[in-house]
Amino acid sequence: MEAADYIGATPETFDDMVKVGTMPKPKKIGGADRWDRVQLDRCFDAISGTETNSAVIEFETGPLTGKRLSIEERRALPNWGLSVTDSSTWLTEGEAKIWLEDCREEEKQAILGRPMAATERRALRELTPHRGEFVPLERIGKGIGFACLEKLVWRGYAKQGQNNADGKATFQITDAGLEAANRI
Repeated sequence: MEAADYIGATPETFDDMVKVGTMPKPKKIGGADRWDRVQLDRCFDAISGTETNSAVIEFETGPLTGKRLSIEERRALPNWGLSVTDSSTWLTEGEAKIWLEDCREEEKQAILGRPMAATERRALRELTPHRGEFVPLERIGKGIGFACLEKLVWRGYAKQGQNNADGKATFQITDAGLEAANRI
């Protein structure tokens, strides 16, 4: 699935993200599912914490009341009642941060409950020869994206370092990651 590859996720993870509203739903064009790349970028930026304008994250209000929902009320709704298509109400920057933390925690728990994806295993193999050093993302391997390495960080198999001089993320394999690499 090209949209999943575009954000560095497995097709299964991407489908889950669409189901919970973390990624946009596709549009049918000529009978095939197509994703708007701008929407994918915006959603990916929001969940990866690189969103530069959190005020664009939207959510639905309660049924026809038009009142602002409390954080607790939003949490009770599936995916906070979040909708990319309904611009009737906007999250404040503070609400957006809480929502992003909730989404990231849900995604993290879902990832940790699954076996490693092929791209995660490949990323571990690519990091293994660089034991003890932080490697820039672009040197880790073609087709291995930030989202894949973030999953390794969540699993405890890698750690993220300071961005390098070019502003690129760097990653280092951990001892647990070396052990996992030896098992695959």
